[in-house]
Amino acid sequence: MYRTVTSKTQRNIVICFVAVGMACFLAQGLISSSAPDFLNAIELPNSLGSMRLAAPDGRVFIVSEPLGRVQRYGPSGFERGFQMHAGGGPFDAGISPSGEVVLCLGRSHELVRFDQNGVETGPRQSCARNVWGGDDQIPFLSHYTARVKVPLIASSWAAALAFPFWRPFTAWSLIVVGLLLSHYFRLRGAKVDSAGHSDIGKPKVT
Repeated sequence: MYRTVTSKTQRNIVICFVAVGMACFLAQGLISSSAPDFLNAIELPNSLGSMRLAAPDGRVFIVSEPLGRVQRYGPSGFERGFQMHAGGGPFDAGISPSGEVVLCLGRSHELVRFDQNGVETGPRQSCARNVWGGDDQIPFLSHYTARVKVPLIASSWAAALAFPFWRPFTAWSLIVVGLLLSHYFRLRGAKVDSAGHSDIGKPKVT
């Protein structure tokens, strides 16, 4: 009975590690490709090294390349997020004098403009990365003053706690740990079985 309970517990531990790791991968892929609209009202962890763009009205846009997502912060904190649909590739980002978020997508070489609510405006144009200024390029790095405080990762404690699980390294680590635990439990069970069989037939010492 004890052995059965132990085996079930070990199996559940392995399943938990692998399932959480796979869920991390699926969540990252879903958000970066086609995030549902309801996520626009939910703050997600900002990736380390995200671009911070101050708009003319003092709001701040955090542009996260790993998730292809922009999050807007105002006087009351997080206000809205939206997807850039950058195709998973690199990009340049800037703020226009009218407050639009302007992106130059590295893969498609397209210049894309979004208003502050994440609605794409105007026709797309061709662009080249690392070229700044001009009507058909990324605006020069904004010199506007940010009038809001933006957290390093997230203003919501729930989003901050979820930050480690948004890293691909964490997802891989959880899956690898689960597989290693499975191998360890299997070897340990084999040793216990071998020791039990070897004791069969031995006279008991009294």
